[in-house]
Amino acid sequence: MALKLFFVLICSVVSVAWCATSNSTSNATVHVWRGLEQCAYTIAIPKTDPEVCPGGRDTVVFLQDLKATVDDLSLKLENVKAKLGSLEQTIKDDQLNVFSTLTKVLMQEQERRQQIQLLKEEVESLKQSSTTSVVEPKSEQVIRPTLPTTDTERIVPSMFSTTEGTGEEELPPTNPPWLNDELTERPVTEAFVTDIWWTEYNFTYEDNWNACHGKQYVKLNNHWNIGKYVGVVLCSPTRYKIFLSEKLGDMFRNIADLYGAGEDHCQFLGAYDDATDIDHDVWDSPSTEGYYRGDYGEDLQYGRIGGQGDDWTGRKYPKWYECGVSIP
Repeated sequence: MALKLFFVLICSVVSVAWCATSNSTSNATVHVWRGLEQCAYTIAIPKTDPEVCPGGRDTVVFLQDLKATVDDLSLKLENVKAKLGSLEQTIKDDQLNVFSTLTKVLMQEQERRQQIQLLKEEVESLKQSSTTSVVEPKSEQVIRPTLPTTDTERIVPSMFSTTEGTGEEELPPTNPPWLNDELTERPVTEAFVTDIWWTEYNFTYEDNWNACHGKQYVKLNNHWNIGKYVGVVLCSPTRYKIFLSEKLGDMFRNIADLYGAGEDHCQFLGAYDDATDIDHDVWDSPSTEGYYRGDYGEDLQYGRIGGQGDDWTGRKYPKWYECGVSIP
């Protein structure tokens, strides 16, 4: 160490002596500092310094390797930070997906409870109105409503059993009385259509993109802001075309989807899941007016749907659905 200090002192004296011949004091000062800086650099980083890099390695090469190692560690640290950020985003996305699924399940459960409550109210109403009336005084013939004995039976209004004086009973009719041939003078009206069962009714529908032309059924659809009645035209009991209308006597219109092919439209039939199968030939659905929405549980809107080319609206509708629900 003493040898190094002596070397610094010699460098300083030489620099001062050389600068004394200079005409500028400031230039002399600069040369002194540069001389001291050069001496300090020589002392701090010699070509081989056992105190800096043991083994006689080149000090500059050693420091360059050390800097490269530090840079590599910094790069790895940045990569770790980036991976942590990606992991945090993935966790947030998973949380949002869980929340969306939970919301959908809760909505389905709420709808199921509402349907059960409506069913109970209908049963209570029928029980309270089930009074015995005499039809013919001489024959002791009475007519009384027959209620289902299990919760799996479909409740149909005006299902009557006739009791004669002899004690014999007749089975209730399979259809509501306004659908029987002998009672055709009593047409289906809005008062007979409920949201509990399907009523066979030949409604008018837009047949521009439809693969089904069988029996037609209607049901009250009072869970949505528009589209009061839902109508189906059967291909079979498990495949059908779904329509909506504001009034029973109005034109029943197609239902379009903003993001899919109409898989969530099974919700209008009371299904809790998307369609099990569906017509995917929706890109050529013709331009018309109808109902549309984007996802399960959303409110409906009415406007232009279908179309191709310049008339394409992005609102597509299928020719048929399979919702896992048998109709009627």
